[in-house]
Amino acid sequence: MVYPLLPSFTTTAELTNSNSKFGFINQAQIPFPQNANELADCIKVCNFSKFGKIYINFTSCSNVSKIDELNDETIDSILKLLNNGAAAIITTCQIGALIKAKIPNARLVYQVNSIQEVSKLEDSQAGVVFTAGAGVGVGADNDVVVVPSADEVSKINNHGKRLIFVDLTSASVKDLKKNSLESVSSGLIPIVLSTNLTIEYEYEKVNGASSIIPVVEFLTPLLKSDRSDGLFTTLVTDENNQTLGLVYSSTKSISEAIKTQTGVYQSRKHGLWYKGATSGSTQQLVSLDLDCDSDCLKFEVIQSGTGFCHLDTDSCFGVNGGLVKLEKVLRDRLANAPEGSYTKRLFDDEKLLNAKIKEEAEELTDAVDKDEIAWECADLFYFALTRCVKYGVSLADVERNLDVKSLKVTRRKGDAKPKFIEKEDASKTTAAKATVSAPVPLLLQ
Repeated sequence: MVYPLLPSFTTTAELTNSNSKFGFINQAQIPFPQNANELADCIKVCNFSKFGKIYINFTSCSNVSKIDELNDETIDSILKLLNNGAAAIITTCQIGALIKAKIPNARLVYQVNSIQEVSKLEDSQAGVVFTAGAGVGVGADNDVVVVPSADEVSKINNHGKRLIFVDLTSASVKDLKKNSLESVSSGLIPIVLSTNLTIEYEYEKVNGASSIIPVVEFLTPLLKSDRSDGLFTTLVTDENNQTLGLVYSSTKSISEAIKTQTGVYQSRKHGLWYKGATSGSTQQLVSLDLDCDSDCLKFEVIQSGTGFCHLDTDSCFGVNGGLVKLEKVLRDRLANAPEGSYTKRLFDDEKLLNAKIKEEAEELTDAVDKDEIAWECADLFYFALTRCVKYGVSLADVERNLDVKSLKVTRRKGDAKPKFIEKEDASKTTAAKATVSAPVPLLLQ
C-alpha cells in the first residue's frame, strides 16, 4: 500500500526543497509545466527525485483552460513527462479522452465529482480524484467536505487496484484535519498542500490549534495490531529491498522516526530504540509503507556502520549475497583497498576498466550454454558495477532507472548501432573460417 497522503507542491523547487522532510511519503503532486524551463525541471524531478511517484496536475494548467487548446505541443509535453517516469497525469474526464486519443496507453488519474461518474470510466483500474461537487468534495456552502463511506469506496476501488484520492487543497475547505483523517478512514488518499503539513508530531500541542497537520496522523489510523501491548509488527529493509530485521513500532516511535528521519523503533523492554545511538550503525529513513492488510509496517532505510544485526552482519537473517554483497565489497575497496587489489587497479585505470567491460560483454555474446552464459554475465556485472561504484552510482540508482524505463509509453525501434552490427557480421565470418576451441571462463580476480 502507498502512504495514505499525497502532498501537493506549487512548484518543482518547493518539492525539491521539501524532499528531506517529506521524501519518505514516496509520492507527490506538482503542477503541469507552463514553459520549456518548467518542463525540464519536471522531467528532472520525475527522473531523479527520491520522492517516488510524481503526479502531474494538468487541471492546474492556466494556459490549457479550454478543450481546443490541447495542441501538439501540450501532447508532446505530456508524452515526455510520462516517458520520463511521471506516475500519472491528473486531468478531467473530457480532456483525458482527448489525451487517450493521442496517447492510447497514457497513465491518467481522472478528476470526478461523484461516485456515479467513476462507474462510467472505461478503465476499471484508473485512479480518480474526488473534487468539489455532488457526493464528495467541498459542499455547496463551502464549509464541509462530504466523504464517501468505506463501503462506497470499496465498491469502486477494484479490490485495491484503483487509487482513490480526494482533493483538499482548496482554501475553502474548512476543518482540514478532520476532513483529511475521515478521508483516510474511508480508504481515500487526501491531497493536501505541503504548507499544511509538518513532520513535528507535537506541533498543535506547542503551537495551539492550527490547520497544520502532522503527517504521522495520516498513517496511524490504518495500522492494525493483535498484540496485547498494541505494538505494530515492523519489517526493516534496505534500499535494495533486502530484509534487515523484524522489530516493533509504536505510534510514538513512528512519530519520532518521521521527525528525525531516522530508524526509531519500540523496544519491548527499553522503550524507544534509536537505532545506532550506541553502536553507531544508524539508519536514514527512506520510506514508510504498509502491507496489504495494514498489520505490518515496512521501514526502508539506508543502513550505515557494521549492519543492522547485533552480530555485526547486514541482516539478522545472515549475510547478504549476490549483487548486494558485491556492491558492498566494491564500496569498501574504493575506500580501503588492500595492497595489490585488482579492483583498486580498475578504479585507478579508466582505460583498463572500460576495456574489460567491452571484453566481458563480447564474451557474454559468444557464450552458448546456460552455465557459460551465467559465468560470463557474472563477470560483466562485476566490471559494470565497479564502474558504477567508481562514479557514486548505487544498485538502487540502477533499479530506479529500470523502473523509469518501464514506464515509457512510447518505444524506440530498438535497432543496434551500425558499428556493432558490422562487428557482429565480421565475427560470424571469422568464426565460419576457423575452428575455435571452447572458451575458458574468466575467473574473477
